[in-house]
Amino acid sequence: VEKFLKNPELIGIVYTDAIIKNINTKTEIHEFRQPYNRQSLEMECIISNTPLISKKALSIAGGYDEEMRTCEDWDLWLRITENMVAIHIPETLHVYHVTGKNSSDVVPQEVWQQNWQKISQRIIQRQNG
Repeated sequence: VEKFLKNPELIGIVYTDAIIKNINTKTEIHEFRQPYNRQSLEMECIISNTPLISKKALSIAGGYDEEMRTCEDWDLWLRITENMVAIHIPETLHVYHVTGKNSSDVVPQEVWQQNWQKISQRIIQRQNG
């Protein structure tokens, strides 16, 4: 971490732990995210849904894939971390509200599957050059 703090231009994403509040059930879950690891990120979206992203990182990665209805954030985190790193701050610094209208609740499972497959294919393509 010290190396990156001395060279902040290498940092593309900063993310934290969160509190997930379900407004319907009035429950709260403390979500503890794991430290950044590229292999883990390729397997699942380990970066929270409210990270800080540098303008440079967004510019280099090209922004969100607007054709993706879901998983577009995970796809962007993967593209950013091809050239930069993600830093995890192990503190709960944001609250995410589950309302019943979130993508995980309203988007059909088939769309999720299509986007997961798209991300998997992109990872394989990047690995094969």
